[in-house]
Amino acid sequence: LGAGCAYFNMFYNAKAAYREGVRLKEQNQNSQAKAKFDKAIEKSALVIKRWPKSRWVDDALFLVGVSYYQEGQYDKAVREFDQLSLVFPNSGFVPRGELYRGLALLAGKQYGTARVTLDAVKQKYPKLADEATYNLARSFIDRKELERGTDSLAAFLERFPRSHFRIP
Repeated sequence: LGAGCAYFNMFYNAKAAYREGVRLKEQNQNSQAKAKFDKAIEKSALVIKRWPKSRWVDDALFLVGVSYYQEGQYDKAVREFDQLSLVFPNSGFVPRGELYRGLALLAGKQYGTARVTLDAVKQKYPKLADEATYNLARSFIDRKELERGTDSLAAFLERFPRSHFRIP
């Protein structure tokens, strides 16, 4: 019973550190945010190492991946999301992990692989299609491919009129 509480508490603390990191990042307190993301990675890694059969291991892998993503360590994030899909193919975190994998590839300027990944997300996980489509369209704007970006964003708005990415 004590071990169960210990790993739950450690994972709970990892999630709390991640949430705090996101909050700090939104406030442009990047060095403090990085410290929180590092703490989330450290605590999650301990859960994975000490309790590899626990029910929170896939959660912890996902949390490590999104923490690396938030820190801008995109190659590390991609590796964590690959590991999640490989080790826990039936995890409920795989769809969002695949989305973040695609976003990390985009941010790391691996556009071809990112597009393939995000197109697969759109096909396999319809609930994430608007986010994948929006980020692909926005990537054209970020790359200064304005005509293609404008066309892609217009198609996005037509296909997803109720998306939360649409500004009213």
